[in-house]
Amino acid sequence: MPERRSLRRRRTCFGRRVEEATAAAARRAGAGLIRASALSRGHDVWDAEPWASGYAAGGKGPVPYHPNRDGMRAVAQALDASLPR
Repeated sequence: MPERRSLRRRRTCFGRRVEEATAAAARRAGAGLIRASALSRGHDVWDAEPWASGYAAGGKGPVPYHPNRDGMRAVAQALDASLPR
């Protein structure tokens, strides 16, 4: 399983860089930010209730690819809750 851990570490590092860049852009623009990564903890591709679809990477296991309906619903609900009433 060392290969899977290495793949997970690389994805995590890349994901953090994307998250940091997105947060910096939102700050510069004065925009709010819905952190889908925080919302979806415990709902990875390999979890019992995944919020993302995935694919097998060369037999190394599932790779998160894109939010599924449940993941998008969670983000939409968070966005709706953040809007002023």
